[in-house]
Amino acid sequence: MTSTPGAPSSLALFLLAPALLLACGSGSQGGTPCGNTLAPPTTAYAFTDNVAPSAHPPRGLQPSQVPQFVSISWDDNSREDGMAWALELAAARKNPDGTPVNMTFFMTTKFIARDAITDPKALKKIWREALAAGHEVALHSVTHETSKSADANRWTEELTGTLDALTKDYDANEEPWDTSLKSGPGLPREPLVG
Repeated sequence: MTSTPGAPSSLALFLLAPALLLACGSGSQGGTPCGNTLAPPTTAYAFTDNVAPSAHPPRGLQPSQVPQFVSISWDDNSREDGMAWALELAAARKNPDGTPVNMTFFMTTKFIARDAITDPKALKKIWREALAAGHEVALHSVTHETSKSADANRWTEELTGTLDALTKDYDANEEPWDTSLKSGPGLPREPLVG
């Protein structure tokens, strides 16, 4: 992506800092070899490793040694107009190496069924367009009504239900505002993750 004039270069480092906290240094760069750098499970996590934002990369790295990674993702994707805006935003930009800007769309499939906010037919169509444009389509849930206290069966229902809805055959002749979920966006199974 292109940088915004006047934006501090330290912003990139601030955004990258969480990923760098999990990074492992190699002996040749003066870092320490990797051990278990992952945080303990949430039940025992004490939040003692919080690090204040800094313009200085961790582990003694210089800013020129740290690549910038920007991840853009969208949650739920319940509105056709919002999806269109996001796709136009990405299409109008290129990475510095000329490659397209790709984003991840975490889909909640209740919005192509009973809880539709936008015409489900239009939403299914634009979800297909997102994948065809090279963006990642990922699973979010069916209902968006889960929590960390939900058991494995509930999470399985939510994720397999999302997969089922996203991979249902697409019907270009579907009636507008059909919330029966007889058809879906017809996405291929392989690229669906998240």
